[in-house]
Amino acid sequence: MKILILITSLLICNLIYANKPVSIKQTYEFENGKKDIFILQLLDNSRYNFTRYLGKTVCHDSGFYQIKGHAIEFRTTINSTWANYFLKNKYYIDSKGIYVSRLNALLNKNIQYRLSEPTNNLTDWMYNPVTKTTITKTSYDFDKAKKTSVYRPITAEKLQKIEIAELAKLQLEKDKTDLNSKSLYVEKNFSALINKLIPEYNYLVKMAYCGPGCYKELGSGGATFNRNDAKGNTWCGDSSEYYILNNWGLIIHESTHKMNEEVINYSPVKNSDGSIKSTVDFVSQKYLIESDKFIKVDVNEYFKSEEMLSIIPMNLQPKVKKKNTFTIGGDPDPIDRFSTYISKGAYTSSNEYGIYGLLDEFSAYYHGSNASLKAAQNKVSLSNNNLHFFLDGFRKQYTAYYEFNLFIAWYLHYAKLYRKDVYTSLMENNNLRIAYTLLDKQFSKCISDYFKIKLPEDYKSIYEYLETSYVPKLKGYLATEQSYLDEFKLDSKANYAE
Repeated sequence: MKILILITSLLICNLIYANKPVSIKQTYEFENGKKDIFILQLLDNSRYNFTRYLGKTVCHDSGFYQIKGHAIEFRTTINSTWANYFLKNKYYIDSKGIYVSRLNALLNKNIQYRLSEPTNNLTDWMYNPVTKTTITKTSYDFDKAKKTSVYRPITAEKLQKIEIAELAKLQLEKDKTDLNSKSLYVEKNFSALINKLIPEYNYLVKMAYCGPGCYKELGSGGATFNRNDAKGNTWCGDSSEYYILNNWGLIIHESTHKMNEEVINYSPVKNSDGSIKSTVDFVSQKYLIESDKFIKVDVNEYFKSEEMLSIIPMNLQPKVKKKNTFTIGGDPDPIDRFSTYISKGAYTSSNEYGIYGLLDEFSAYYHGSNASLKAAQNKVSLSNNNLHFFLDGFRKQYTAYYEFNLFIAWYLHYAKLYRKDVYTSLMENNNLRIAYTLLDKQFSKCISDYFKIKLPEDYKSIYEYLETSYVPKLKGYLATEQSYLDEFKLDSKANYAE
């Protein structure tokens, strides 16, 4: 019991001491002239501050001291080169001051650092007694002081650079605030238009809205949804109705990605050099099928989409452009979205997560196209002269139906030939097969319904290349791979997750 009381008492004493503010026990000074003053502070935690004030320049050191009889020893922890020159390791101390030698201390002769009067006690080493000013980040160069412990006044040129940097920082914060406000404004107005034109998409917009500020603009109407990472999600700041209508299908597309967002486990793994890296365990995925219904899918075996490039005819793969060459116009890639989504090194979910990522894109392109179709069919759209926005939104996305069917077919083809374990796993994943089957059926119907709309004469020419050249080529490529898709399809009652 006594031992317990003793331990408790010691803990309480240590706690009181730990929370006690550090104060200065004694202050010593040495004047080498009116503009050259040395101040030595002994603190009550066995530490010291040693500072030289040479005009406007301040040199500082700190460390530990220990008193043994009349001897006092110093051990620097900051500026050994400078401190050891002006404050040697060992001195001698009495009631009047600090001496260089024991003999001087006995004779009270040649005091090196004289004990200051209480009225002259300096409580803060950052106060310069020569200039009667205090060191601050706006008046002294702290960046250089971190390396040398020598504080020099900031030059006018450096001060101007700091002021410019501060103003730029304030402007950046203001711009960010302005963008946040504009982003909220876009979301509010987009939600209102969705409710007015295609209310069936209210659920998606409410649960997973991803408009400007959520996605990263890539230029030419393209964007990318950055999962769990807001960095780099730039936006031009346009919050007009023109921007909303011009990006109608894109916002639905990116919102679908957000709704489909996969569940990932990150596990830390220690490398041989001791560093830590995270391994990704891709657990599950959900796919938006109808505008307010989705299917959950367990993620099993898969491989990167780029692995299947070996079975894709070279004439269908993007042409590798040689360095230091320039061609006017250039040959377009045989398949528009090939490079972005399945080429070697493509950092997209459609490449990284194989067929699971490909189906995520298939779902996003379907809903982007379908939202444009539904809006174009609305009489309100026709009456307020917004039809061309929705027609164009559809045109930008609908060819992905043929492209991603082709990508998925190639993936299944390669898996069946060379990755039989993966192929077996995919064929046993009924929810994945049902999700694909439903999306394919609905996307195909969406395209068929779209061309039932009576298109304006001046707009038909825009589709001329797509419908007379590009789409027929895709259908031709797809015909040779269709059997893999037909085998993969699984007609069944939809297993929607509520």
